[in-house]
Amino acid sequence: MPPESFGAPNGNPRTLDRMEEQEPMDKQLTKSARGGFTLIELLIVVAIIAILAAIAVPNFLEAQVRSKVARSENDLRTIATALEAYRVDNNYYPVTFLFSALPARLARLTSPIAYLSTQPQDPFFRKTQTGLGGYDPQYIYASGNIYYGSVALYESSTYTATIYSLGGRGPDADINVSGYCMAHPNAFVSKVNVLGRYDPTNGTVSAGDILRLSSGTLGR
Repeated sequence: MPPESFGAPNGNPRTLDRMEEQEPMDKQLTKSARGGFTLIELLIVVAIIAILAAIAVPNFLEAQVRSKVARSENDLRTIATALEAYRVDNNYYPVTFLFSALPARLARLTSPIAYLSTQPQDPFFRKTQTGLGGYDPQYIYASGNIYYGSVALYESSTYTATIYSLGGRGPDADINVSGYCMAHPNAFVSKVNVLGRYDPTNGTVSAGDILRLSSGTLGR
């Protein structure tokens, strides 16, 4: 038996060499097959992403609402500072009326003397809202002659220039009570300025206006 054919199948000395050459190719095919993802693995990944999104998106939206609430409170504080400066110069707050457009209610704070450079815009404003709040994006200012009570009391000279209330629409985007002066004693007696105020403990997105009164309180 020739020495070169010893141990080779079928007496072919090159068969062993071919088997040795084939082995690395088999390993490559195995690696290639393992490099892809199965359908089950892809479904698991998609499910994990969906779960994370379900957790993250509501938290993100809630953080947006909290940010807008903080901005509204800061804007109302800025307007209140301007109103106090106006009163120092004029001995009274600007007088407005029930059906005055929102920009007109605080127009005296921007001209002829600029107590405010511009009137801040409510971040919760939306054009789809009906009524007063859907026309203009400004905050709601109500002087003391416009206050909560019977129809006969909506326009009254009582407390005309000595009190006021400011309101933001809040997360529900509606003007609930701040169209009327919530600093008026009647509003405290009926507690409408408390019941109609936005309170985050009722839920981040809940009904109520963000209020600031001439006394510096929030209607609590």
